Amino acid sequence: MKMSEKTLTYAKIIQMFSVTLAIMTGFVVNLFDFDSSPLFYLYFFICAFYVLAVLIDQGIGKFLRRNRTLVLVMVMLAVTIAVNPQFFTIYSIVRLMEVFMYMFASMVYTGCEDLDLVKKGITGIFRLITAVTFFMTAGSFILSIFGSSFAAAGMKSFFSIDMEKILKWNADMKQMTLGGLYMNGNQLGLNAYCSGMLSIYLLKEDGRQKLFQRLNLFVQIIGVIFCGCRSIMIALGVTAVLFAMQSGRKNIRKLTGVMLVVLAAGIAVMTVHKMQYIRHGGEGLSYLLDRLTGNRFDIWKEAFFLFRTHPVFGVGLGNINKAARKLITKSLIKYHRYNNAHNIFLNILACTGIFGSACFLMLGRDMKHGLKRVSRILGIFCAGILAADCFDIFLIFTDKFPTLLVPVIAGFGIALQAKEEKPFYFFSNLVEEDIYRTLYTKKERPGQQAQKFNRLIAEGFELNGRKVTACTAVLASDAIVDYKFRRFRNHGMYRYSLSFNIPLIKNIWNILSAFFYILFAEYGACVIDVLSIDNAIGALLAAKLRGMPTAGIVTDLPEHFSGDGLYAKIVYRIMDWCGSYVFLTPFMNEKLNPKGKPWIVMEGLCDVKVTPAKCRQRDHSIIFAGEIDEQNGVINLVQAYKLWGNTDYDLYFYGSGEAMEKLEKEADGNEHIHIMGVVLNRELLKIMDKASLLVNPRPIHQDFVRYSFPSKVMEYMNTGTYHASSRLICIPDEYFLYIGDMGEGSVEDILAFFREFEKMPEEEKEEKGRQAQQFVLTNKNNKTQAARIASLLDGMYEQ
Repeated sequence: MKMSEKTLTYAKIIQMFSVTLAIMTGFVVNLFDFDSSPLFYLYFFICAFYVLAVLIDQGIGKFLRRNRTLVLVMVMLAVTIAVNPQFFTIYSIVRLMEVFMYMFASMVYTGCEDLDLVKKGITGIFRLITAVTFFMTAGSFILSIFGSSFAAAGMKSFFSIDMEKILKWNADMKQMTLGGLYMNGNQLGLNAYCSGMLSIYLLKEDGRQKLFQRLNLFVQIIGVIFCGCRSIMIALGVTAVLFAMQSGRKNIRKLTGVMLVVLAAGIAVMTVHKMQYIRHGGEGLSYLLDRLTGNRFDIWKEAFFLFRTHPVFGVGLGNINKAARKLITKSLIKYHRYNNAHNIFLNILACTGIFGSACFLMLGRDMKHGLKRVSRILGIFCAGILAADCFDIFLIFTDKFPTLLVPVIAGFGIALQAKEEKPFYFFSNLVEEDIYRTLYTKKERPGQQAQKFNRLIAEGFELNGRKVTACTAVLASDAIVDYKFRRFRNHGMYRYSLSFNIPLIKNIWNILSAFFYILFAEYGACVIDVLSIDNAIGALLAAKLRGMPTAGIVTDLPEHFSGDGLYAKIVYRIMDWCGSYVFLTPFMNEKLNPKGKPWIVMEGLCDVKVTPAKCRQRDHSIIFAGEIDEQNGVINLVQAYKLWGNTDYDLYFYGSGEAMEKLEKEADGNEHIHIMGVVLNRELLKIMDKASLLVNPRPIHQDFVRYSFPSKVMEYMNTGTYHASSRLICIPDEYFLYIGDMGEGSVEDILAFFREFEKMPEEEKEEKGRQAQQFVLTNKNNKTQAARIASLLDGMYEQ
């Protein structure tokens, strides 16, 4: 059953307001002292009803795919409770309900909501929070300052708060702690920090109620100063640093430095002052650290001990106090009746173990990418809360404002991200041209054609306005590089894995590097050169875990250049894992796609930035550029040239390969045949621009020609220089409207073409070259071809 956009939008806003009211109920309980559990369950059922409505609207399959990380977290939390019955309390179930209500339901979206209206609802929540906290904080100061006068005048209570307690809190103020209308100074500091940051946001982004928001900011700053909460002081310090980093003004940076010094001094004073209240002694460094952290170091050690005893699933959500009672003889957690470890990371580790921590790590990844889509101020606020959670817990497993605000902000950012064009991650052995020149100096080196092909694809995505990261596993072996370890600087769209020239270690590192990069990257799609097997394996495994679309670019069959060994078997397995394919010929689809996955034929691509050809002075050279292998027809070519005997044209070979020695023998003694070796592609293009003819003499009677489109055909045509090729089955007939026909690529056919070529008028050659260039620049340029790949992948995203 599909619901309207308006219905889903208002349901989302109602759900978020219900969670807000659930947290604010805690303030009312503190003031009026009543049982709030019925209200908690009411708010929980509102959230549960909303999630059920979303599930019905989407269907269970789509719901699980879109919310896989959230569902995984909830399932894992339930498992941690179920496998630890010896530590179970009703508190465990309540905590599970809180996580569902504050985090799960707050982050669930259908993708159909009116996000502008949702943003207005979130802004309304921010205004409500600042209004309530202004009353609470300002009221706390009034009671703390005038509490003695009120008591002397005969006032015995304020709501349900005994005036004697108010007087006690007033005395605490001398110790730099203040509760007032809040339960304690920590709660005052936390809510003052949250409210102050929301006021900064509203002043910058909303523009309404400026006078009130400025007044609230002033009041909340005072609250943070006098709360006596070191974790909030740390949050404030992190916030100041992050704001300063965003500003280029020297005065702001100096002011930030002064603030940090003051904060550090305040934290030091509070630490020294509170040492007298530490009840548990110790010796040496451990005792010192425990004193400096206000009793927390020993608590952290206990939490880690609980993790060591139950490393897989932890002691269970909400079970940390009871587990400490049973497993630790003299426990601070037990003594102080703590229900958490005063550190968000250790708390997750102790309660949920390795598996639960991994789930929360994935959730943190999604929230981080969501936060990048929202206001910079709100992102800094969330970073401050995370810093504070290294010493207290405000973010999850609680019923405090950050438990609401961080998921709401991050969830909204994730919903925004879902409606944007997704980024692409292109995995191959691609390196920048300058790095190629300095890195591969030995005789054997990676083929430049493959480098250029991959570079054009990556640049094509950028030309279409798509964000792309070229993830590179640099090819390294003793035959092509002379180092054991090297780090490359990431630059622009290029991201290089650390390069190891150590067998097996390099493969394991490249697999893990690709796997973890995609595991934590922003949700997008993976484009994979299937012949770059280390990259491909890691990226595909992570992409499958995350449900990310994948496209394998298949330029050749692996057995055609490596035989039927282990490498070929791995490549075929990689192809099978891919969710879609980019083939160079339609025959590849017949052989490699038995399951009928989405696919396109690209043939090849050329550089759209090339300037169309103009008439130019030719140097009477005939050029072959590529792998010097017999299967590419180089021996037939040199033999046909010698039989032709036209010394007006010189024959040039650019490249390297296994047939180099044989070619040198064929060319020996002929001053018109030149073997030039490997030249950088940018330099080779300049040479080909001046040539009279570019040739691709590959014989057609080879099995692999059905499955491989020669990249040199596209590159040749892109120069505007007249080009001839054998009549390969992989080249569509339309190409031969613009290029010369060398028949079957035999010596006789090549010779016949040469004799026709020498009779052609120069104007006809120029026109053929110009038409060929115009054809590929219009139909096969890298911008157009990358757009086709992008369209293929965009159709595969989970909606």
